[in-house]
Amino acid sequence: MRVLLAAIVLVTASGALAGVRTGGPGPDRIDTVNGVRDTVRCGGGRDVVVADLKDVIAPDCEVVTRRIALDTTTGDGAQHRTIVEPDAAAHGSTIVSVYQEGRYADGGAAAIGWATSLDAGATWAHGVLADAGTDRISDPVVAWDDAHGRWLATALRVGDQTTLPVFASADGTSWTLQAVARSETVPPGEEVGLDKDWLSCDNRPASPQRGTCYLAYSNIVTGVLEVQASQDGGTTWSAAVAASAPGRGDLIGAIPLVLPDGTVVVVYSTSDLSSLEAVTSSDGGQTFSAPVTVATVQSAAPLLRAPPLPSAAETATGIVVVWPDCSAHPDCVANDIRLTSSTDGKTWAAPATVAHGGDYVVPAVGGSGDALAVVAYVRRNTSSSLLGVRLFRSLDGGATWGPAIRLDARPMQISWLAQSLSEGVGGFLGDYDAVAFVGNRPVPVFAAAEPLAGDGSERQDLYATTRLP
Repeated sequence: MRVLLAAIVLVTASGALAGVRTGGPGPDRIDTVNGVRDTVRCGGGRDVVVADLKDVIAPDCEVVTRRIALDTTTGDGAQHRTIVEPDAAAHGSTIVSVYQEGRYADGGAAAIGWATSLDAGATWAHGVLADAGTDRISDPVVAWDDAHGRWLATALRVGDQTTLPVFASADGTSWTLQAVARSETVPPGEEVGLDKDWLSCDNRPASPQRGTCYLAYSNIVTGVLEVQASQDGGTTWSAAVAASAPGRGDLIGAIPLVLPDGTVVVVYSTSDLSSLEAVTSSDGGQTFSAPVTVATVQSAAPLLRAPPLPSAAETATGIVVVWPDCSAHPDCVANDIRLTSSTDGKTWAAPATVAHGGDYVVPAVGGSGDALAVVAYVRRNTSSSLLGVRLFRSLDGGATWGPAIRLDARPMQISWLAQSLSEGVGGFLGDYDAVAFVGNRPVPVFAAAEPLAGDGSERQDLYATTRLP
C-alpha cells in the first residue's frame, strides 16, 4: 500500500500550500486532511481517500471519507479539539448529525454541535446546537419526524439539575429550543439524575401511532427506565412512564424503535452489561410488557472507554440489534460484531456474526428497508493501540454480509483520542457512532483522530464516508 506515490506542491493565491496527489496502479491509502484545497487522483485497485470538504477527488477513488466538522469550542477544562459520539439520520437528500464537542475527561462536553448536508453528502455545514455554559452536556441524538416535517434533537444537560432539552428544525441547519421534556435533581453522590437518552419517531406508514416520537432514558433517581411520547412534533411531552420494574439498577443504553404495526420496542443493556433486554408497548408508550432477553453479552475493551451498549435499527419487517461480543475468543482477546433480529420485539433470532477476525468496538447499525450497514472501530486485538474504521453491508436484512470496507487511510493511535477519566481510564471514541441511509446508500458518520498537534492537543474531528464502491 502507498500513502502517497507522487505530490506536486502548488502555492495558492493566499500563500497556503496545496497539493496534487496521485496514487499508483494498486490500492492506495491517501490522507489529505490539512485544511487546504488538494486534488487527488487514484488509479487502479480499491483506493481509500480521507480528505477535507474542499478537496477535489477524482472519480477513480473508490472510498472517500470527508472531514465534515471540527470542534469550535474554547474555554478551560475541556479537551480541544475533540468531537465524540455522533448520531445521524437522513430524510430524502438531507443528512443530519449531532455530536459532542469539547469533551471533558471526567464526563460531558462543552457543547453539542450539528453537521448537515442538504445534497446527500456532497457538501456540509456545521454549527453549535447547544452550548453547555457553566454546565456539561452529553448524549446527543437526532431523529426525523415525517408526520410533522421536522428534525428533532435532544441531549443531556447536566448541572444541579439534569434536563432533556428538545430542539427542532425544518431544514437541519436552523434550530430552536422546542421544549424541556424532563428535569431531575441530581441526587447526592451521583453525577447525573438522568442518563443515556435516545429519541425515535414513528414514521411507519401503517402505524396507528404514526407521528408519535419516543424519548427513552435511565432515571437514576427512581432507578427505572422511563419513556415519554410526543404527538405534536416535540412541542409537548407526556408524563414519564416506567418501562421497567423498580429496583433493577441502572438499565442503560435504551433505544426505542417502532415495528410496522406501531408496536414500540425498547432495547437496553442491563446494569452489569451482561445481557440485552427488550420491552414492548402496543398502546403508544402508555404501558410496557415485562422484559425479555435479547442476548447475553461478554465484552472487553482495554485501553478504551467502550461499553458494549446496543445499537439498533428498523428494517422492512422488524428491527435488528448489534453489539460487540468476545465470547467466541479464549480469554476475551477480541470482540466480534453480533446481530439479532425480531419481528415482534418478544421473540429474538439466535445471534449471528457480522464481523470476525479483529477486535471490534462501538458498532453502529443503520437501515433502509432490507438494506443494512454496520460501522465499527477495529484493532488487531484488545492489547493493540491502533484503531481503524470498517463498514459492513447487507442487502437482505442481515442474513448475509459483504466483506469489510476500509474507511480510514491510516489507523489512529489511542493516544490521539480524547481521554476519559470516568468509568476507567482510556481513549474515548464516544458510546456510539452512526450510519444514515440516503435511499439504499449508507453514509457512515464517525469521530476519528489525526496525529496530535505540535502543542500536544487533540485533533479528533467528525467524518462521513460519502463515496463507497
